[in-house]
Amino acid sequence: MKATNFVLGATVVTVIASAVAWHHRPEPPHDATNIADATFIEGKAAGMKLDEVSCVRSAMARHEANTARSVDSSIRNGLWVAGCLVTSTARPDFCDQVPREGTDVGKWTVSACTFHGLSDPYCPAMFISVVQYCGSTARNEKLKGAIGA
Repeated sequence: MKATNFVLGATVVTVIASAVAWHHRPEPPHDATNIADATFIEGKAAGMKLDEVSCVRSAMARHEANTARSVDSSIRNGLWVAGCLVTSTARPDFCDQVPREGTDVGKWTVSACTFHGLSDPYCPAMFISVVQYCGSTARNEKLKGAIGA
């Protein structure tokens, strides 16, 4: 009987302590959507002053400078480079070696990281944005405008 009362009491104390901790938890400053949107917008602002190659170089520098690399940081850098590429100045040869689909994409993302001197497991995820951009209608239209200008 004493053991049952002890377990019941410990459970009640744990539940109350958890409820108090939950109620007093700090709120995150932004939700994930706001962070993603802000990162993409920041990339777009940078891209207005850069060409496509410079967007990738800048994203790689951001990634390399981050000592706490993670899936989250690679997603943020991928969003940043995606935004940057959207507003960047087109270079006709930028997408020449970028595969559009299939198993070549994975191999290319790893080799692109190696080319930039990075070998961490999070780097290739950022280059998915480059693959998507190079296969996009928006990039093709931008390139037509650059050539026609």
